Amino acid sequence: MKCEAEKNIFKNGFVNIAFEKYLLSKSEIINVGLRYNFSAAQGLISVRQSNKTTLLTQTARGSILYNTKANSITLTNQNSVGKGGLYFKAFLDLNNNGKKDNDEPAAPGLKFNIRGGRINRNLKILQLPYPDLRLSLTTLLKLIKVVSTI
Repeated sequence: MKCEAEKNIFKNGFVNIAFEKYLLSKSEIINVGLRYNFSAAQGLISVRQSNKTTLLTQTARGSILYNTKANSITLTNQNSVGKGGLYFKAFLDLNNNGKKDNDEPAAPGLKFNIRGGRINRNLKILQLPYPDLRLSLTTLLKLIKVVSTI
């Protein structure tokens, strides 16, 4: 038998408690923890009591993502191991060569829907990164709206 509960206690803080009882081995485990979600990482401290053994655990997790095209580093409190991403930069291809030339303007007003990841929007530079895509799943990216700005 296992029972778990988690309660938000701060803006980004959580307290959790879990109880497990194993009938065959006649053992019980109780776990109490405190987790805090920072912008660039998650920290967790927990105490686990199992029969006559007490265990104190401290954990930190997060990811560092490097974008070679934009030469930028992003820190996230989510685990990104085993995940990929898509990166879009919309522009008006004036000479129809399929490449972004220096004199070609950005194309604002595109709206996408994605299933299988999350959307980060940077409207200042009109770039849409789609991180946290699981590599083993099919991802559907759909252009849902073009808003004219002319």
